[in-house]
This record gives sequence, C-alpha cells and structure tokens, in this order.
Amino acid sequence: MAEGFPYGHCYLARSTRADYRIQPIYVCLPSIFACARMERDVVNMRKLVSLGLILGITGAASAAQMQGLLVAQNCAEDVVKNGHEATLQRRPDCSLQNRYDRPTYALVTDGKQYFTFDPSGNKKALQLLKGSPNRDELKVVVTGEVSGNTIQVKYMTIL
Repeated sequence: MAEGFPYGHCYLARSTRADYRIQPIYVCLPSIFACARMERDVVNMRKLVSLGLILGITGAASAAQMQGLLVAQNCAEDVVKNGHEATLQRRPDCSLQNRYDRPTYALVTDGKQYFTFDPSGNKKALQLLKGSPNRDELKVVVTGEVSGNTIQVKYMTIL
C-alpha cells in the first residue's frame, strides 16, 4: 500500500514490499524540469494570447496604404467577379469616362477585393477623376484607416 506526501511537484511515497520493509519511493509527476518548461509555456501562451487580443483590437481600425483601380461603388462587386473589361462591356453604366460624377466610389485591389470610401474619400476620388483624361483606367494609391470593408481616406493620389 502506498501513501503520498506532497513535496513540490514530486510525491514521496512509501510502499510496503512483500518482505515488509518500508522503502521510500519518489514519484515525480511530472519532473521538476518538465514543470519549469510547462510553466514557461503557459506564460508564453498568455503573452501570445494577450498580443493577439491587442492586435485584434487595433486591427479593427488599422492604417493601411493600398493601391488599385478606382470604380463606381455599385459596380465594384461585378469588377471583382468578372474583371474590369468584362464589366464595362456588360454594363456600360459602370464607365466613368463620360459620367464620372457618382455619389460613391470604391477601390478594387489586385487581390480581387474591394473597399468602399467614406464621404471624404468620395470627394477626393471625384477631384482625381475631374483632372484625369482616362477615367476608366485610373489607378490610385489610398492611405487611410481600414475598418471592415470601408476606408477612411486620409490621402489619395494617382499611381
């Protein structure tokens, strides 16, 4: 029969052998070195989770610089799915060449994503379109805060 006495992470157990001699047996579950590694790993995991939470919170509204094609917002999804040229052939109303004064605009990136602009971004996009000769192929660089699928534009320039 064995009795256990806690000693740190190890237990001092006494057992009675068949010849009735009492012998001390040290049972380490887990070993002291393994415990130190486990404690270190727990601390590192806590740091990693904390860092992930901090990055997740700040990532919700993070500064970014993106480049892509300036399109009307109502055509952005079609441009992502079908490509710019195919969308212009199927939907002539998506062309910004003749009618560039739209209420809202979007940025279509090379990675096949689109981001809508906030009201100040729409004003900046309109100013760039006014001065551009080729409005359907206008590539821009946008700097601002990204929140979900919307960009709060700080700067916008022609690429």
